[in-house]
Amino acid sequence: MLRRGRTRRGFLRQAAALAGSALLPMPTIAAPRNVKFTLAWLATGSQLYVFVARARGMMKARGIDLEIARGFGSMASAQSIAGGQFDFGIVAAPSLILSIFPFFPAYARKVGLDMNFIEIVHVDNKVLERVLIEKQVDAITSFGLGSAAVMLSKGIPSRWMLYSAAGIRNHGQTIATQTKTLESDVALCEAITDGLLEALAYTLTNPQDSLELFLKEVPEMALNSSSREFARIGLGMWHHGVDHPEPREHGLGWSDPAAYSEVTDLVMEYLASPGMQRPEPASLFTNRFAGKIKLDGSEWARIHERVSEFDKYLS
Repeated sequence: MLRRGRTRRGFLRQAAALAGSALLPMPTIAAPRNVKFTLAWLATGSQLYVFVARARGMMKARGIDLEIARGFGSMASAQSIAGGQFDFGIVAAPSLILSIFPFFPAYARKVGLDMNFIEIVHVDNKVLERVLIEKQVDAITSFGLGSAAVMLSKGIPSRWMLYSAAGIRNHGQTIATQTKTLESDVALCEAITDGLLEALAYTLTNPQDSLELFLKEVPEMALNSSSREFARIGLGMWHHGVDHPEPREHGLGWSDPAAYSEVTDLVMEYLASPGMQRPEPASLFTNRFAGKIKLDGSEWARIHERVSEFDKYLS
């Protein structure tokens, strides 16, 4: 839902001021500086690498004092970055294009589901998993990385049908900043993403140590008895999503521009109001600094073997 007084067209103009860096890399910047960074949601396994980047000194080594804040959804993260409350943050790719995810109607069409026989119920995201667990609904649409981790860590089996299995490609996370920051402070943008990619590589090759670092960085996770398993599953599912041909062939952080174009077309088809112009994906997303960090074949083989435990939950 958009904030009162904010139109989709207005948000589209503001979102165009964001540069989704698709995870960037870079040289050291000269003087230490404080950088405010917002997550897309709560601290979870899928965003664990941000905390690892801070805990292992990957940001300090680049002269950055990283201040991490929880998010309240990608739409809110995008708005807060555009408004200057944060310098950088994690934003789901479609939120940079517009505001919500149009994928279920597209998915239903591709797999032959008749929307006339499906009742759509809108619920608060705070109770999303609960309404499914309590069988108040038959299914939910959600980020599997988060919702699946919630349910599986509680011992509740579930099966997640991926949009990508129906040919709807979506790169879930981007690192976002304002266009003016990307244009005026390239060194900072590269340093931020360089640190994040180095941390991502570390979590891929050292998952257990990364998990321990995360739990120390976010001590409130220890208040919940299932938090360790929740974080482990979230991290594993995140790595399952990373274990794809694109990062193997092009390096960590690289994303196929054609996929962003496809997502943009879906947004325009299902959500655009009359007269709304299609944004150019190249103005929102860039691989400018991506792909410099690569893992070798043996490392990818070990990652693939480790994350295969999640195959049975995804289709």
